Amino acid sequence: MSAVNGSQVCDDLLMRTVERVTRGVLGWLVGLCGFGLVLLLSSCSGNGEGGERSADRPGPPVETTTTPPTTTDVSPPASEQPAARGDVIVNLRPFNTDFDALTPWIDGIGYVRVWGGTRGMATYPTLDAVPDHLLDHPRSYNVVTQDEIDALLDLQDRHGVRVIYMVNVNDTLESQREFIARLVDEGIDLAILEMGNELYLRKFRDGDITQLGVTRSWSPEDYAAMLEEWVPELGGFDVPIYIVGASHGSGDSGRDLNRQRWNEVMVEAIDAQRVAIDGVTFHRYAGEERSGESHEEAISNESFAFLSTFGDLPIAITESGYAFSEMTPENLDLAEEFWTEFDSALKPGDLFGVHVMYRPSEHRTISYGLFDEDGRTPVGDRFAEWLTGR
Repeated sequence: MSAVNGSQVCDDLLMRTVERVTRGVLGWLVGLCGFGLVLLLSSCSGNGEGGERSADRPGPPVETTTTPPTTTDVSPPASEQPAARGDVIVNLRPFNTDFDALTPWIDGIGYVRVWGGTRGMATYPTLDAVPDHLLDHPRSYNVVTQDEIDALLDLQDRHGVRVIYMVNVNDTLESQREFIARLVDEGIDLAILEMGNELYLRKFRDGDITQLGVTRSWSPEDYAAMLEEWVPELGGFDVPIYIVGASHGSGDSGRDLNRQRWNEVMVEAIDAQRVAIDGVTFHRYAGEERSGESHEEAISNESFAFLSTFGDLPIAITESGYAFSEMTPENLDLAEEFWTEFDSALKPGDLFGVHVMYRPSEHRTISYGLFDEDGRTPVGDRFAEWLTGR
């Protein structure tokens, strides 16, 4: 029975009751009917589970609670309420992850970014999709396997994570569209389609095809033109589409100026309505050993000023990390402070994320992996503690 029909039935019942009962009994029946109608409407308007997403909610869901209405609203004004904190993003590289080692699990990980990063720009759905000039260099590309997809499905079932798929824009639109359709058909719960990885870097600007993940040169105008073609085609999957934003400082170095210009071109494309997107992704790494900036500079408000570049658009931090070479409590304290300041700089509804879920033993950087072949790392333990108190 539809909600409208339910209302008509209740109205007819009330009319008949008016003719036969006293006003007191009528009031009681009206209340009972109203309660029944509320139940009926609730049963008819429930939201879907899993990968379904309401059309008026472009970004990944932020956990909220529904409070029954009361006669007096004692909630503080919205400006005084704490910022909503959703689950975090962690990068996951299926082709080199020991899934059995992801234990004990870290509660608060709600999203896994897969086939991402530099290696993701060299990962293709099939061997036929690999560019010819890479075929003679097996270490320069990867091909997705069914085992990787099955492992993701198992992780999704075990821990309820959603998936951020980094679209390989070095591939063809047709190939990527077919692969996304395959992921959906397999049951992967896609939360975001991220359009490429760090294409503002110099290696992409120069088109240095000797570098991993580079197959051509990319200018910000090239990227914006690609978005104009690809975004309408991928929008049919009803999955939020996030574009690449460039983190930068406020200085006048060539690096900062190039990244600022990248963002300016993206903002112009959005403002001119040439590109209709749902959000922006950023990457930000710190630690004196990696970036050369002091810890104070790394956690200053100025260091996160780039987050305001795209106004109110939702943000997802799909990579971040604090580099150090020795696993000491002091260095873990610095990393935790970086997570806290970065997370606090985001808007309500934005997503914070770190790099990386699993660190193979040969990985050069000890400061990023939450798990290794022995299970949770010291970084993972500290991150779990931080999430608990977040």
